[in-house]
Amino acid sequence: MTPLAIRALLGLEPNEVATALLTIEAGATVLRVCNNNEPVISGGENFADYPFNITLPSDGEGIPSADLQIANVDNEISEAMDALGSSPLCKIEVVLASTPDVIEMSFSHLKMRGVKQDDISISATLSQSQIDNRPYPPLRVTQRDFPGLY
Repeated sequence: MTPLAIRALLGLEPNEVATALLTIEAGATVLRVCNNNEPVISGGENFADYPFNITLPSDGEGIPSADLQIANVDNEISEAMDALGSSPLCKIEVVLASTPDVIEMSFSHLKMRGVKQDDISISATLSQSQIDNRPYPPLRVTQRDFPGLY
């Protein structure tokens, strides 16, 4: 992350704005929004301006997770969320308004869980899969799976 981006995130750079880009996808359906006052083009992709708040994942103990709250001001966002189906994958990118093609911070492969929707907002938790619950090594040499070795 550049020093300018750090100052912008801390609110110490009055002429620079840090913008969060959110990509939500499930299959062929993709929703791209940014929490800016105008649309952003980053990496050749269009991000529609749409109000949302996001708490970025921390480096603390446990599984990194982000809290997302999207304003439900019209039917477009709720219809898009319904079209995504269950467990869409999300990506959060932070860019500066002056250089939207330079990704300052990125969190990818986040699963959207616990979606709650009402007339005012849509909220969800974005988290990665829990790695420490997976068996290691992923393949075990047993007599059933490898009878030629026994």
